[in-house]
Amino acid sequence: MRQRFNRLSIWTLLITLGLLTASPGFGQNLLQQKDLGFGQVAVGGGYETVITLTNRGTFAYSGNMMLRRGDDGQPWNPTVDGQPITNGQVAVDIGSGETVTLRLTGDSVESGMAVLVSSDVILDNFVEGNLTYFVRSGTKLDDSIGVGPSTETFLASIPFEDFSTVALALANSDFRTSGALTAAVTIKLFDDTGDQVASEPLTLAPLAHSARFLSQIFDEEVGRGKIEISSDVPIIGTALTFISGQLSTLPMLPSPVTYTLLMTQSDQTELTGEMTLWAEGFFVKGYLSIYEKDDEPLENPLLTFAHGQLIDGWLDLNFFTQDEAFDDLDVSLYMSDSSFSFADGTVSGNWVATFVDDNSTRTGTFSLTRTTE
Repeated sequence: MRQRFNRLSIWTLLITLGLLTASPGFGQNLLQQKDLGFGQVAVGGGYETVITLTNRGTFAYSGNMMLRRGDDGQPWNPTVDGQPITNGQVAVDIGSGETVTLRLTGDSVESGMAVLVSSDVILDNFVEGNLTYFVRSGTKLDDSIGVGPSTETFLASIPFEDFSTVALALANSDFRTSGALTAAVTIKLFDDTGDQVASEPLTLAPLAHSARFLSQIFDEEVGRGKIEISSDVPIIGTALTFISGQLSTLPMLPSPVTYTLLMTQSDQTELTGEMTLWAEGFFVKGYLSIYEKDDEPLENPLLTFAHGQLIDGWLDLNFFTQDEAFDDLDVSLYMSDSSFSFADGTVSGNWVATFVDDNSTRTGTFSLTRTTE
């Protein structure tokens, strides 16, 4: 029988091995498929929140759901499944293949955030889930809307049709008891032509939650437009619309950042192209296109998919390609930067290309220049 390690012992092991560090730069916290975050939970005054969870694993899932509200992330104690809770915590246990429901209610209108954290990082139990808001008048159901789990992101855009109907809930999902980070957030408002109308700062302490209508955030108003939310550490969120008494949601998904790319080989050969990246928690995705070699256009530039991770500011990216820039051969390309931030205008690091057929390599440096505003 395999020995089972709890989450703390695994985190301690990774830090000891140097795979993670305890420095202030470590921002992401939610492990996808092991943890879940919901940026907005509402109870009271006819509002009821139902969180439904399932364990797609061969071993029982065990975790702890933390409920927090307010600017300081204070413990929040709504009623869960008809029972009052204490210290803003709910133990969650889900057998293999089982589905459970947590029904959150309250006597007065309140809102906050919820983070479910697994007790281990063993790959034989996983959690999937969603949230449903129910709006009732007495026993009559007036409205309901389903919401998926929030994704930790550094940058997100939310387009909208009517400024006056949109509410935005943001939360800092850093649940660590030691070294937790405060998020410095900027919310920008744009009209439908893409012109920036206003910008407002927001500070979110660990596990803090903020929920306001856009009209409460900005003095300026637009009709149709968008907001862009940027943060120095990952945050989660939910956008809601209230139209003629009906509730709906707008997804808060990670936004891409585009760069021009210069790759310089050790023999001074230069490859020029573009790269686009976005982060989903620990994971980084994106695209790479190389279109020039030593200032000569390539005949058939390819779009190559990026897969990687961002941990403690250390960016690792991997690409598999058959690009003309590498003589149309099968290549595994690895790029890294030890101090990456999406807020930086320029990024630099090292790369190595390994040719699959003979394991030969080419090496060099790269630089990225941000073109997305």
